[in-house]
Amino acid sequence: MFALYLRVDEYATNTEIITKDLSQSTQSINMLFKSMGCQFTKPTVADLKRLGLPDSAAETKRALLKVPLEFPKPRGKRRRG
Repeated sequence: MFALYLRVDEYATNTEIITKDLSQSTQSINMLFKSMGCQFTKPTVADLKRLGLPDSAAETKRALLKVPLEFPKPRGKRRRG
């Protein structure tokens, strides 16, 4: 479902809208987008023009899927005991 959000929004989606739609926390939704290889950045002027967004949209961070994909590094295992 998150891949569809990215595809419809030209691979740069606002996660705040999705969190309201799904009644989930922003942190959990952002973690799912990060696991797909997205980076969270404020859109540049070129991005705004490409996406057809107003200048006011530059203030909010968006989940952006860039090529080549960079997945998050796995965390190191802790020793128990």
